[in-house]
Amino acid sequence: NTSIVTPGTIKSWNDLLKPEYKGQIALYDPRVPGPGVATSVFLADAMGLDFVKKLYVDQQPKFSRDARQLVEWVARGINPIAVGVSFNEIENFKSSGITNIDIIEMPNAPLRVTASFYPHVPKKAPHSNAAFVFMNWYASKPGQEANSRAQVMASRRTDVVIPDLPESIKPKPGVYYNDQYAEDFVLNKRDKLVEDVRKIVGDDK
Repeated sequence: NTSIVTPGTIKSWNDLLKPEYKGQIALYDPRVPGPGVATSVFLADAMGLDFVKKLYVDQQPKFSRDARQLVEWVARGINPIAVGVSFNEIENFKSSGITNIDIIEMPNAPLRVTASFYPHVPKKAPHSNAAFVFMNWYASKPGQEANSRAQVMASRRTDVVIPDLPESIKPKPGVYYNDQYAEDFVLNKRDKLVEDVRKIVGDDK
């Protein structure tokens, strides 16, 4: 929230550990599958488990499982800083006239690639051939353009260009991205990091 946190005062992940931000941060709950787990695992891998403990425990953050609620807390100043928020929800608030929300890119950790939102095809669903037709369209350029606009997410297709996407989520040439769905990471690191984070944060109460 730029009305409370002066722009430029947070320049790295480590800045979130400053005493003045204790109790001021909201986080997507890392104890349930979704953005919270993805963010906490990314931070555990990039910044270390000690950082995770300091941010998720010592800074006394507030957890939420509602993407819209996180952004609303920031806009209202209830928790002026949030981690793991949805770009879609941010754009919804901005399009409604909210002007005190800003996105901060942290240069001391790599940017990351996640699966974002994607359609699920139920096993043994009726009309399975229709599902294949839909998935073929979804993977096509028109399908990815529609998805990118609706979800406010960049596509992996390099021929899909959505000019009005926020600059902060457009892939940048020559920049290293941490791929959380790389085979080695998924098979050899992710589950252990999820377990380590759960031990640090504790069980849901």
